[in-house]
Order: sequence, then structure tokens, then C-alpha cells
Amino acid sequence: MRTPLFTAAAALSLLVGCLQFKDDAAVTDDTGVVGDPTVDGDGDGFYPPQDCDDEDETINPAADEVPYDGVDNDCDSGTPDDDLDGDGFPAAEDCDDEDASVNPEDGCVGGTYSGPITVTVNAFGFGDSCEGNLFVDVSDRATPQVSGDGTCTYIDFFSFLGAQDIVIGGTLGNNGAVSGDVEVGLLAADTWTGTVTASRLTGSFSGSTDLSGIVVDYSGEFTLNLR
Repeated sequence: MRTPLFTAAAALSLLVGCLQFKDDAAVTDDTGVVGDPTVDGDGDGFYPPQDCDDEDETINPAADEVPYDGVDNDCDSGTPDDDLDGDGFPAAEDCDDEDASVNPEDGCVGGTYSGPITVTVNAFGFGDSCEGNLFVDVSDRATPQVSGDGTCTYIDFFSFLGAQDIVIGGTLGNNGAVSGDVEVGLLAADTWTGTVTASRLTGSFSGSTDLSGIVVDYSGEFTLNLR
């Protein structure tokens, strides 16, 4: 009479063992639901939550962040995808996303500016104007930050001098201020001051020079637009 009872107990014990074996096997099964911390759904060697996208093997903590793609490639919220210089302006709005000092708030002024220049000269009791064009490159990364050249030609008394070479240089200051040195042919050489914006560079200068005892007074101004 004890044999059936023993047999039933043995069968029950075997069934419990099988169920336990199945539970243990489920723990190491790699075919579970994506997002389970025990499952590497994309096979990249990283598990959630360290792997922030377990359906894409290219996205994991070992990946390099790809700027401007809108994806957290390296699963690190501290690595910027945009606004790489941290100045508060995304690349679409920033004029230089690698330099925090160059932005729409502080001024985006890099580029080549061109336009007319007029230099008025008075000497020997005569007045004349040297009119021409000036081309200026502006970059906070260059040395000098402002550099350019051009030519002008006197239209009256001093026209016999022919075309006059213009050389200009300078540095950027705060709030769009800019200043430097300018030379216009034989008769004018002095410091100039002006302002620069994202689309325009303006400047002026005035002074006098002594040519073998003859005083030459001059003044000049220019308004250049971003090309």
C-alpha cells in the first residue's frame, strides 16, 4: 500500500525539479523582452540601462558621439550633440560652434567685407579726393584680426600720382569696436576706428603729415558690406 504513495511523491519531486530547471534556464535566455537588464537585445555587449538603445548596436557607452545627428550615440547626456562650444546657441543659430566667444549675442563678424573708400586731402591750398575700393578680411582667429587692401585714385589736383595702394590692419574690440592702422599711398597714414557687425564694417580716420615741410591734411571713411 505504500508503493503508490512513494511513486506519487517521487513524481511530484521530479516535476518540481523540472520547473526549477526551466526557471533557471529563463534567467540566462537571451531572447527575452528588449529592455530587460539581463538581455542584450542588439548584441553589442551592453545591457540596459547602460545601453540606452538596445535595438541599435551602434548606440552604446563605447560609441563615439556624432555631433548634430540628434542621437545620444554614447549614452551619455553630458556629451553635447549640439552647441559644442557651450555658449547657449545651437549650430543652426551660432556663427562658430567651436568658439564660445563668437555667437549672435557677442557678435558674428567673420568674413570678407568690401566697398568704397574715400580719402580727402588738402595740401598746397588745394583739395582732392582719392576714391576707390577696399577689401577687408575679419577673423578673431587670425593675426591680425583685421587685414585688407585696395586702391584709390585722385580725381583732381593729385591725379598725376596715379593709383594709390591702400593697406589696412586692426584688431577687434568689445561690442563691435574695431581699430588699427591704415596707409593710403604717399599722403595718408594714421590710425582708424570703426565698428563691425555681422553684415557691415565702417571706419574713419583723419590726420596730417609733413612732406618736406609741406603739411598735408587728410581724412578718410569707408563703409564695407559683407560679401
